[in-house]
Amino acid sequence: TLAVWVQDCDDGQPVEHRLEWPNAITVVDCAFLTTKEWELIRHLGLGGSDAAAVLGQSVYKNAQETYHDKVWTPKKMALNETSQGIFDRVVDAFLNLTGFKRIPETRMFRSKTHPHATADIDAIIQAPDGRLFVCEAKTTVAENYQAWAHSNIPVSYIPQTRQYPAVLNDDRICGTYIGCIFTVDLLAGGIYVGSSFAYEQFVARSVDRITDSERYQLDMLESWWQEYVEVNKEP
Repeated sequence: TLAVWVQDCDDGQPVEHRLEWPNAITVVDCAFLTTKEWELIRHLGLGGSDAAAVLGQSVYKNAQETYHDKVWTPKKMALNETSQGIFDRVVDAFLNLTGFKRIPETRMFRSKTHPHATADIDAIIQAPDGRLFVCEAKTTVAENYQAWAHSNIPVSYIPQTRQYPAVLNDDRICGTYIGCIFTVDLLAGGIYVGSSFAYEQFVARSVDRITDSERYQLDMLESWWQEYVEVNKEP
């Protein structure tokens, strides 16, 4: 029955095979998860945004909130209201502007050498010259544009640009591109009714790999997990 259903869904287009990453371990293919399942699995390791908190570089959550997120203390966990749909639009905007193409990838990975470091990657992209990069997608309100001006990247996001290449640990990855779309809140009668954005309100920055910095970050995450999470000790 499943085979017949798949045949009926076939549109005749060739399927592009995804790449394999021999130096990382697959945690799960997120394409087969519900949103709730995805949120639960993220508690099992330290991802890119967690890294910023552990290193004291995040303005969105601190080490204490990250600890309670991993040991599951709901009343003390930071709220996460991100939407995958808007991130896909950020990646699409980058592809449209640069001529890069997206490499199929929907899996979450963890490091072989540092098993508590994970990577839930927004996209793997390929440059016209064949080089591969990680793509990290962000959104923020238009009032935060200055933090991205003059080729800057907000410091909270730097650990994420290191985390994903570090976890994949593959020389084919040349670095990370991070893109951000700036949104404007929509009001009706003084009441918030949603957000709007335009692809013109978009910036992209590139970050080259520094393997020593990647290794240092993974070492710090592993030590933090062992010192706090494994022994149930709040930092």
